Amino acid sequence: MITAATLALMLFSVPGLDWYDVDGDGRNGRIQVMEERCIGSERNGWICLDQYTGAVFSAKTAGVSIDHIVPRKRLRSLPGAEERWAWRLMTNHPANLAITLTDINSAKGDRGPDKWCPLSPLSREWYAAAWKRAAIMFNLVPTEQELTGLAYLVKGLCPGGGEGAK
Repeated sequence: MITAATLALMLFSVPGLDWYDVDGDGRNGRIQVMEERCIGSERNGWICLDQYTGAVFSAKTAGVSIDHIVPRKRLRSLPGAEERWAWRLMTNHPANLAITLTDINSAKGDRGPDKWCPLSPLSREWYAAAWKRAAIMFNLVPTEQELTGLAYLVKGLCPGGGEGAK
């Protein structure tokens, strides 16, 4: 769990940048996620696994996007999130980021596990586990609807019996 004191200690970055070192390890959050979850390099191009569909794609030819697993809008309700820097540190922490294609990220928008479902059953399980990890890290108490959605997702199913969002 990240406390306000931990967040303050992690604030070693230049304010105002979209992607900066939120976990205090000296690396840009966006590049860190790409380095850890893709093959290749920023210079030579990344080959990535879309964490929501299971598709493999080249970041040079496909529209790569970094999604906030727990939506930024949802994290706004947390204590301490009224401080802009604290909110940005939570939302852009590598544990709350997923690599996906731009159109998938756009389709997900600011919806959580109660209103959105990845296409692939394996990705649904991954998404549920990643959402729970991020929620625990930020001391986020899931709503009843989110808990129901997570219960479906861990079984590889979509909440409401749908086929998965595109």
